[in-house]
Amino acid sequence: MKTKYETRPGDERDIPHLVRYFPRNSVEPLPAKVVKLILYSQEQLEKEKSNPTGFDWDLISVNADPYDEKVPMVPFTLIRNALGSEFGGSGSKLDREVYLDAVLFWDCHAMVE
Repeated sequence: MKTKYETRPGDERDIPHLVRYFPRNSVEPLPAKVVKLILYSQEQLEKEKSNPTGFDWDLISVNADPYDEKVPMVPFTLIRNALGSEFGGSGSKLDREVYLDAVLFWDCHAMVE
């Protein structure tokens, strides 16, 4: 497993955060069972001071998960969201229980890059 600090491409407000990952050639990735399309409304994009396209909804992310059950957000994503749009987040309040559940999951898992 490797680590690095990164920001999300195209979002100058995002702050560098530590990412844990397996290099693609070092592991056999699990096949995706679920593909999630993350959509934001124009209202949310404007709230986050993103670049709205003028459509009712914009596709923000495509996530492929190897599990049928819901995979929790990466803990830093929950923190960024709680920090608000100044740091590239959504302004959602941090829920301690949701955060601790995410930590339990991601302590045993990592992305494949």
